[in-house]
Amino acid sequence: MTISRTDVICASQVALLGFVTSNLRALTVSILPQELMLNFYYENKPTEEEIKLSQVVSKKVASGFNNILVKEQQILLPQPQPVPVKKKDQWIYQRFEGNPRPFKIQTLFKDITLKSVRCALQFALLGSVTPNLRAVSIGFIEKDLTINFYYDKKRQNNSQDPYEEHLPPRTYFNTVSSFDGATGKVNCFVIPEPEKIPLQGDSIWVYIRYEKTPSDS
Repeated sequence: MTISRTDVICASQVALLGFVTSNLRALTVSILPQELMLNFYYENKPTEEEIKLSQVVSKKVASGFNNILVKEQQILLPQPQPVPVKKKDQWIYQRFEGNPRPFKIQTLFKDITLKSVRCALQFALLGSVTPNLRAVSIGFIEKDLTINFYYDKKRQNNSQDPYEEHLPPRTYFNTVSSFDGATGKVNCFVIPEPEKIPLQGDSIWVYIRYEKTPSDS
């Protein structure tokens, strides 16, 4: 049985919503015949709670595949050690660590669908998720895309990390350019935790960080 990378991306991305802790550097999935291995890379030794969270993510991914064994492993990988990725591995999540890696989709998606939108925005966010970012959602009507960024705090003018102001337009460009003729816009909201984040219209979640009082996902 051939396991579709697109299906793996979508299933893993949805399963990860609300389970990304600040200690998680990255998540990749090793795609093997009849088996998926979820590789959780942590900056510091994962806590018991983080281990449980990774197990829940693994179970959620498994629910989307029949006759496929899904396992997970927690890997201690402090900075600046790079995340090891092989050809059989698929990126699912990577946090921002000061030097974002440019991920590019080699081919355009033919149609704007739920799966293609998730994949395009997932690639655009790799290596770009800052600690201040609570969530990201996207809505689309035909080829009109709207990407919504939700921040915990407003970035200060004297911030030592100016990257946040460049993230929304960069992410928007990389996402929209994945579709021929697509247009759209970006919205940025500041909604401090623990205030619940509302899902805009018919949007879908693409990223939600872990919080004690989780947003609806």
